[in-house]
Amino acid sequence: PVVADVNNDGRAEIVACGKVGSGLGWVGGQLWVIGGIHPWAPARPVWNQYMYNVTNVNKDLTVPFPPFNNATPFTDPQGAVRRPFNNFLQQATTLDYYGRPFMTLSNVATTQNANISYEDQVYSLSYEICNIGSQTLTAPYHVTYYVDTYHGPVLRTETMNTSLAPGSCTTLETIFFSDELDPYPDIENIIIAVNDNGTGVAQNGGQQAECDTTDNFLFFPPCPATCDTVVADICVGEPYHDENFDINVSETETAGTRFYSRTFQTEECDSIIVLQLQIHSAYEWHFTETIPEGYPYDNHGIFLNESLLESGERIDTSIVLQSVYGCDSVIHVSIVIAAAEIPLYLPNAITPSKSDGLNDVFFLSEKFQNQIADLEIFIYNRWDELVFYSTDKAFQWTGEYRGKTFYDNVYQYIIHYSNAFGKRFTKKGTVTVL
Repeated sequence: PVVADVNNDGRAEIVACGKVGSGLGWVGGQLWVIGGIHPWAPARPVWNQYMYNVTNVNKDLTVPFPPFNNATPFTDPQGAVRRPFNNFLQQATTLDYYGRPFMTLSNVATTQNANISYEDQVYSLSYEICNIGSQTLTAPYHVTYYVDTYHGPVLRTETMNTSLAPGSCTTLETIFFSDELDPYPDIENIIIAVNDNGTGVAQNGGQQAECDTTDNFLFFPPCPATCDTVVADICVGEPYHDENFDINVSETETAGTRFYSRTFQTEECDSIIVLQLQIHSAYEWHFTETIPEGYPYDNHGIFLNESLLESGERIDTSIVLQSVYGCDSVIHVSIVIAAAEIPLYLPNAITPSKSDGLNDVFFLSEKFQNQIADLEIFIYNRWDELVFYSTDKAFQWTGEYRGKTFYDNVYQYIIHYSNAFGKRFTKKGTVTVL
């Protein structure tokens, strides 16, 4: 027999001499082509079976040397021993180095990250699917919802228009209205089949082939007509108790939303109550702010009249805020009142001529540097020549001009500076170099 794509449909067929109904055999040179009823692997125009392995025959009709001895046993890392396959579905190129078959395909798997809810006659499903294979599940692909059993009555088939790359997951959502479920009053499960258009999953007669279709299914119990959702709010670290739910503090230690459900059985039907528990956190914030004198403070829910704020003071205050859920929060504020004008004090003389290391430079002390936002200083000699200039609040001048120090001279300085609120000021004075 020859395995070949003889009709150019992209898939292999088996070509043999003989008669199908009476077994294989030589019957006057008849050729029988068998294909189309099984998911044969893709094939080139000419293939052949050689030495019990399917190997690729070159286009010039030469047979390449086998990549390994056809009788070689394979042992994988787990110790399993395999021998070569004699199987038309198995190509030598789909064996790994341990003799294990593999195919580069997509492989959709549903996960347990699923949620159900029922409210106002609407049944909502949310679930996750992942592609754990090595090829992209190409859009469009389909999802079919069956009643109770796979290939049972079809509730709906939906088309997914976003491809799913290898290693990625996506969350699918859908809703059913009560009137869609009413024709099936005894429904026990909704079966979700991914990569299925209502005729079967993947290689079982459905859509794109994949490695494993047994994990394409997810089962949901339908929410009965008596299903209800309750929304409740509590604070972090509080228990929640009502006639249906008993939630202790170990489950409410962090803020967020959690879902709980309970099923109640009666003789007539089952009822489900879903609790959507919203857990809110209390908080404690600390702020330090500086304001100019003569202004009131009004921020973070705290108001202080300007008559209570005096220049140079630091006022620490706080406020407790209570949310509608009873979670008390505290805001602490430290208010520093800055004078509208900041007086600067600088030395009126420096003594670089002495060798005592004291009072050798003209500078602004760190205390005043921290009170102002910026600074620009000009120093002139008696002939109005600029001898020093800086915009550094930490400036230092030793009395030098052009590399020399002229002692017993008086110099005039002008400083322009601003406070933290951008208000500009000017200070003038003299300094004597001794």
